[in-house]
Amino acid sequence: MALRKQRLVLGLLSLFALTTSAAFAQSYEGRRIAAIRFLPEQQPLPDSELRQILPLKTGDIYTAAKLRAALAALFRTGRFINLTADASLEGDELILSFATQKNEFVGSVNVDGTPGVMPRGALINAAKLPLGTPFDESVLTQSVEAIETDLRLEGFYESQVRYELERDPVDQQVNIRFYVEPGTRAKFGPPNFKGHALLTEDALIKATKWKRLRGLLGWQYISEQKVQGGIRGILQAYRQKEHLMAKVSLERLDYQPTQQVAIPSLRLDAGPQVQVRAIGTKISQANLRKLVPIYEEQSVDKDLLIEGSRKVSAFLRGKGYFDAQVEYAVEQENAPVEEIDPKKDAYIDFYIEKGLKYKVAALNLQGNHYFDNATLLERMAVRPATILRYRQGRYSDELLAGDRQAIEGLYRANGFLNVKVTTTVTRQHNGKTQQVGINVDVNEGPQTRIEALRIEGVGDSDRSVLEGYVNATIGQPYSVLTLNSDRERILNLLYSNGYSEANLDTSVERGSKPDTIQVIYRIQSGAQHFVRKVIITGLNETDASLVDKRISLKPGDPLSNNEIFASQRRLYDLGIFARVDTALQNPDGEEISKTVLFNLEEASRWSFNGGLGAEIARIGGGVTTLDSPAGGAGFSPRISLGVNRSNFFGLGHTIGAQTRLSTIQRRVLLSYLAPQFRGSDHFGLTATALYDDSRNVLTYSAKRLEGSLQLAQRLNRADAMQYRLTFRKVTVDPDSIKVAPALIPILAQPVRVGSFSTTFIQDRRDDPVDAKRGRYTTIDFGIATKAFASSENFTRLLAKNSTYYRIGKDMVFARSINFGILTPYTHGSTVPLPERFFGGGAYSHRGFAENQAGPRDLITGFPLGGKAILVNNLELRFPLIGDNLGGVLFHDAGNVYSELKHISLKWRQGSIRDFDYMVHAVGFGIRYRTPIGPVRIDLAFSPNSPRFNGFEGSREDLLFGRGKEALLRVNQFQFHISLGQAF
Repeated sequence: MALRKQRLVLGLLSLFALTTSAAFAQSYEGRRIAAIRFLPEQQPLPDSELRQILPLKTGDIYTAAKLRAALAALFRTGRFINLTADASLEGDELILSFATQKNEFVGSVNVDGTPGVMPRGALINAAKLPLGTPFDESVLTQSVEAIETDLRLEGFYESQVRYELERDPVDQQVNIRFYVEPGTRAKFGPPNFKGHALLTEDALIKATKWKRLRGLLGWQYISEQKVQGGIRGILQAYRQKEHLMAKVSLERLDYQPTQQVAIPSLRLDAGPQVQVRAIGTKISQANLRKLVPIYEEQSVDKDLLIEGSRKVSAFLRGKGYFDAQVEYAVEQENAPVEEIDPKKDAYIDFYIEKGLKYKVAALNLQGNHYFDNATLLERMAVRPATILRYRQGRYSDELLAGDRQAIEGLYRANGFLNVKVTTTVTRQHNGKTQQVGINVDVNEGPQTRIEALRIEGVGDSDRSVLEGYVNATIGQPYSVLTLNSDRERILNLLYSNGYSEANLDTSVERGSKPDTIQVIYRIQSGAQHFVRKVIITGLNETDASLVDKRISLKPGDPLSNNEIFASQRRLYDLGIFARVDTALQNPDGEEISKTVLFNLEEASRWSFNGGLGAEIARIGGGVTTLDSPAGGAGFSPRISLGVNRSNFFGLGHTIGAQTRLSTIQRRVLLSYLAPQFRGSDHFGLTATALYDDSRNVLTYSAKRLEGSLQLAQRLNRADAMQYRLTFRKVTVDPDSIKVAPALIPILAQPVRVGSFSTTFIQDRRDDPVDAKRGRYTTIDFGIATKAFASSENFTRLLAKNSTYYRIGKDMVFARSINFGILTPYTHGSTVPLPERFFGGGAYSHRGFAENQAGPRDLITGFPLGGKAILVNNLELRFPLIGDNLGGVLFHDAGNVYSELKHISLKWRQGSIRDFDYMVHAVGFGIRYRTPIGPVRIDLAFSPNSPRFNGFEGSREDLLFGRGKEALLRVNQFQFHISLGQAF
């Protein structure tokens, strides 16, 4: 900005001088202008816009003042670095000519040769060359120095940086490319410690973590983060020894080019030892470190100690000691002082008088008519005592004051401008000692309503459009929030239509009746701006048409920042760009039309991922033997590896491979993803190929080859559809199947399934990972038919509905129901074993081990799956300790049934051959919140778990009619350890 203004001033001074030069020696004053010409003929602004900007028009009477105004107007566009004006006579006609020299602007900025440990974007930012701003080659020296400085901070002391320019005279852009030769990266060397260190040199080096594996692998590479981390490590080491006023400063890093190491020189001052003690009650050192800010600020002064007293007092009041009093005292050499001598050790004692321990027995609201109690309680931090989380309640003067402000703010936002909230705290509530009653009295006062609403500053047609964007209506309660919302909506509409200089003033006048007002919106729209051109830079591998389709702005459209940001979002959504920078070329220039810039940085096309995990539950037993048909306690480690190639063929598509290996599954998945299929935000196409070798159902081991093609459609923000063609071939290992010998040849037949299916998904949850309110519904219907090369004809329907309800502020009631049916629809068709429903486990019915619900083989007792499933889950989720540890009480009911007609709600198992009944399970779970979702432990008890016949003996005994039957039962106690909520 300063550079542009400087150029403008210098240019204007020179141009004003020209008006008195020889070219204007003749007197042209008062002559009529016959023509206005520009040299060269091709100008950076459209001719129509140039003519509109100029205050001089063909046919006007020439004056020197008008010429100066014309030159100033041209300079204000920012498009010219130099201008000269000339006037001549052709016969009796005055010809006015403007010779121009175009300005240049910053285009794409790239850095090649960036070392892998540094993001390229960081070096681009260091250059400080904003896209679209006026270009000045003299600042490139500073850019080079800034890049080299950033490289040195990361240990590249021998780096060299040069640049090349690529000029685009048509678009007035200069593209800049920096070339980096980083050289060898330096490592830390043995640091020099100066000053009052107190700690040994080995202890200090250990605290910095500048050695790898404590020196076994030498020193770490230099980086700014590690340097600062080392300083913080030393401060932490001092803090652990109660030296809270310790100071550590980096004086310099001495680079040794022969050894390629940098030697840190650190100035240390351990300072006094300061111990914080709680006198009068027991508070752990861990809590004192959290409450007293001297630990965080690494300093000791009066203000911090006063704040510490306040936080300790609030902590005790939160424990029920509502009368707690806290004062601090500083002691050095047995003499109290106002300030601590930084050269002497000290004690900081917090003298505490807890007083009696109270419980908030009642929280009463009165006087509120417009809002009910539940609405007000949602906004309050004070809480009455509850059995689970707030055993003493939650109360302090600060919390109650905040609640008063919150309630008053709610009322004022709904037109109660004179609302007054008062609170009364009563000890010995209802005559009971150590109990507190809190009364909140709301004096609502009159409600102010809107009597009239006017929109001024626009025409009638525009006013009718704007009225559709206004939320404030006549008769509605007056609210500053509503008026602010209207202001934002109207301005956004104006900005979206190119009125970038629009402004809106809101005023309120007294109405004709008491407690009414009139609202006036006064609009100053300013000039409308348009898109002159859209310039895209930075594309190397990506097809240009892919980008063009996602940029909604076209030449001639109103200039809209909303559309610019929407186009930027659509480009990011492709997942193939690391950066999408947008800007206006010549942002400060006074132009009617603007050039919009999109500078893209393509992301790395290859990405890799991997992970380690485990499954712990009753997943063991019966893999190679006939033991434990209902599953036994087991542990299955899991490893996953994947690779993706993005922007395939430059089309924004992604091809990938994902593998998973565990003791119960081996899987390879190949996928091809085309997001925003055919340029639409609403469609995505996915093709997959799958190989799966699994034995997660103990009855058999199977190998599956599958290919599918899926079109996903997003209907709106919450609803989506999926359309899927699938073909798979499943081969069951005959030697692994554990059923009656007569069934083995039937169930072990290879299966081909060709199907078409569609899925409806509605997700209205507030948080998909850990929902507190909302609902989630899926309905999947598919048909397998010989028309798609399927060996069997059957239909499949599986529906799930989950809802979540918040109870009070802290508890959530969640419920979910799953229903599914499989139906052969031609004579002689059946549902193959691998296609049947198998249920039970951490994400289904927790009264069963994984895939253990439903019908069983009558001889071996292993599950056979079913053609119908009905499972209902209920959960009450509540906090246990703090904000991260919660508990769950749950009830699961249902089963996998042999047929739809056999679905039953009966409680008891009719016989050991009867599995078509409803199994119940109740239990308790623990949830620990993590950034990737809650870690879950569920313990379940099933009072009516199925009994069944098992088999004692080897597989050979089974095949040759030896062995004997055994009466078994699904274990009534089940446990599940997993990640994420059950539903």
